[in-house]
Amino acid sequence: MKTLEGEDITDKKIPKADSYILSFWNDKNIQDALHTISMKSIKNGYEIFNYGDTTDNSSDEIDSVDEKMKIENTVPLVLHCIYKGEK
Repeated sequence: MKTLEGEDITDKKIPKADSYILSFWNDKNIQDALHTISMKSIKNGYEIFNYGDTTDNSSDEIDSVDEKMKIENTVPLVLHCIYKGEK
């Protein structure tokens, strides 16, 4: 498992992994909620789960994590890159 923290999540290349767990503040306001999502690598980016106001267990696709964080005005905290086997 590889872990990226803070701005490394948006400023550095995310390591290739089988699965990812990302935690971030929902807004720059420290009183807003912490949110944790699951992601997996797909051909043109990432499939994300548990993001937004979905109640039907649906997923969404994004091109890059850094762009999503900037668009949503969120503050990335920690990204765990999980490997099933050898790196």
